[in-house]
Amino acid sequence: MPEEIFDCIIIGGGPAGCSAGIYAARFGLKTLLLSSPDTLSQAEHAADIENYPGFKKIHGAELVAKMREQAASAGVKIADAKATSIIDGKLKTVHTEGKHYSGKSVIIATGAAHRKGGVPGEDEFAGKGVSYCAPCDGPLFKGKPVVVWGGGDSALSYAVYLQGIGCKVTLVHRRKDFRAAEALVKKAASSGVKFTLERTVAEIKGKKFVESVVLDDKSVIKVSAIFISIGEVPAVELARSAGVAIDAASFISVSPSKATNVPGIFAAGDVTVTPFRQIATATGDGTIAALSAFKYVKGG
Repeated sequence: MPEEIFDCIIIGGGPAGCSAGIYAARFGLKTLLLSSPDTLSQAEHAADIENYPGFKKIHGAELVAKMREQAASAGVKIADAKATSIIDGKLKTVHTEGKHYSGKSVIIATGAAHRKGGVPGEDEFAGKGVSYCAPCDGPLFKGKPVVVWGGGDSALSYAVYLQGIGCKVTLVHRRKDFRAAEALVKKAASSGVKFTLERTVAEIKGKKFVESVVLDDKSVIKVSAIFISIGEVPAVELARSAGVAIDAASFISVSPSKATNVPGIFAAGDVTVTPFRQIATATGDGTIAALSAFKYVKGG
């Protein structure tokens, strides 16, 4: 049986990857989307999303599920598989655990993972009160005191969500000012979130489970959980395997057309150098990458 060859292989099932898939399929490209079942996109970790056009409020996981459903209905073949390497050549070969796929072009939309705090107790209490996903684990701590560590949109969104489901939230941020949107800061304050500013977490303590958080001024906050949201680490291992250029901050360097330095390999979303990491910008990136892949495959 001859090898199945795709016009475009998309790696990553988040907003950028789904958007790329929808447009690639609509452009007439035979498209495969590889989405690892054990790796959620940043959007799927989000609680209530209120800034994506068309939805006044929607849960992140629900929004991404709708995007994947639309991609599948457009004709995208979706495989639950984790890509492990990309081999460049006349055809691009994407290896997964136990299988490989060949394509004329590849779009890398692997996103970014949560950044760890690197403090004592973090690894010890992972899954025992240390979490990086408020919507995933927040319901376990209803009515209990928790800390959210961070000052960006995700951290403030986590704080609002946790306060809304009945947690008693203290938000710890190392600066006086927030990186988050002013609307989110105001919403957190009005919902009752307590701000502890110009402080950072130094240690997480407990016995079997998290019991307290020690700050850098030696003060102690008694909590049942800490939700860490202090940035992202781009998932660029696959890009490196194909010789794709990575910048000093470990993001994929792309042109305005989302092309990388390797012909036929494009990148979109949070894994790339971009001034604004939002769902709306990720879907835009995916759209542009799909158009560029179409032009590359069709020779235009």
